[in-house]
Amino acid sequence: MAAPRPLTFPSTSPSTAMSRKRTADDMEQETDSATGLIQLSRSGDIIFEVGMGEEQRRIQVSSALLTMFSTAFVAPLGPHFREGRNLGDAQNPATKPLPEDEPEAMSDLFRLLHHVPVPALATGRDAKRIFAFARAADKWCCSEILGLQAQGMLLAARLRLKEKFGRYEFHLLQLIAASYLFNQDQLFASLVGMLRLSSKESFLDLCIKMDDATLPEHFYRP
Repeated sequence: MAAPRPLTFPSTSPSTAMSRKRTADDMEQETDSATGLIQLSRSGDIIFEVGMGEEQRRIQVSSALLTMFSTAFVAPLGPHFREGRNLGDAQNPATKPLPEDEPEAMSDLFRLLHHVPVPALATGRDAKRIFAFARAADKWCCSEILGLQAQGMLLAARLRLKEKFGRYEFHLLQLIAASYLFNQDQLFASLVGMLRLSSKESFLDLCIKMDDATLPEHFYRP
C-alpha cells in the first residue's frame, strides 16, 4: 500500500493576506478612471455631469437604484423627460447635466447610495464636506434613507471637535445645520449645547459669518 500523501494548504502569509486587503480610500479612489468618469455602477445607464468648468464631475450611476431610494430622481429620470425616455445601458448611457449642484457633495451622495464608502465623511474629519453632503441629501430627498450613515458621521465629527483647531464655532454651526437637515434631534441638541458653552459671540453674529439660510431665523434669536 502506498504511503498517504501529505496534506497541503494555501499560503496564508501576512504578505499574501495584506495584498488582497483594500482600504476604504482605495475603494473610493479606484472608481475614478483615466477618462475622468466616475463609474459607481457597472450597469449604470446614466451619466450625471455635475457642476461646471474644471470642477465638473462625470458620474455614471444606476437610474433604477436612484429612483428606488428617492422620489426626487423619479421625475427627471421618468418617461416624461428626454433622459428618462432615452436611458440606455452601460455601453451607451444617457447624459444629464446638473450645473447648479456641488460636484463633491453629489459625488458623495451617489457613492453612498451605491454602497461605496466615503472615508472623509465616515471619519467626520471635514465638517464643511458633511454640511455640503447634507444639503445635497436634503435637496434630493435622501435624508431619511441615509439617516444611519448621517448619524455615524455626525457622531464621529462631534468627537473630533474636542481636538482644538481654528474656527471651532464655525465648524460646530456647520454640523448643527447638517444634523438639522438629517432630522437628528438628539445630535442637534447636543451640538447646540456645545455651541452655547464654547461661543463668545451671539448666534446672530455667527449667522452672518455662516452666510447660509439652512437653519430657521428663530434659531439665531434669543
